[in-house]
Amino acid sequence: TNTTRVAPSMSCATSRPLKPGIWMSRNTRSGCSSAILAAASVHVPIVLDDCGTWAAALVAVRLAPAASGYLIASHGGAQPGYRSALRALDLEPLFDLGLAHGEGTGALLALPLLDAAARVMIELGRS
Repeated sequence: TNTTRVAPSMSCATSRPLKPGIWMSRNTRSGCSSAILAAASVHVPIVLDDCGTWAAALVAVRLAPAASGYLIASHGGAQPGYRSALRALDLEPLFDLGLAHGEGTGALLALPLLDAAARVMIELGRS
């Protein structure tokens, strides 16, 4: 099954910035939109990766515009649809490596960067 990480949680209140997220099949677009809405409703950021997560995010933001504040674009992607989705969601990708395989590589590469950013925020809050 082709899976994509769609909702890693980040907490700046603990020393454990990232926790395991929700894994969903790319083939469950409506379920993915629901997972995005559910995560955003409890203030959990969502890392977008492949065309399935971009499409689900577009639907989720159409249903609940405030959900856009919880979206993180892992990468720019090599497919034209990625760029269109980025523009529609008003997101900048964390990196642009021309990834286009859809196996969640972009999200997996983004997690250490997000973890490091959360740790910096925690440390800055202590000083």
